[in-house]
Amino acid sequence: MDNIEHLKRYGEEMDSFLDIQFEKGVRYNSPAEAYEDFKNYYDKRLKVAGIAGKQVVVDRDSFT
Repeated sequence: MDNIEHLKRYGEEMDSFLDIQFEKGVRYNSPAEAYEDFKNYYDKRLKVAGIAGKQVVVDRDSFT
């Protein structure tokens, strides 16, 4: 299963990303700035998965 990139729902991915950033001491001046940073991260993650030939799958267990 190394050829699959598992993702949670978009909002859950963003929450996880921002939690990690907060733990690293990263602070944002606005919600827009935080969203832009996450969007860049998420887009890079998708691009890298695509370059690696991975199939991107949203884990259905994350849907409630």
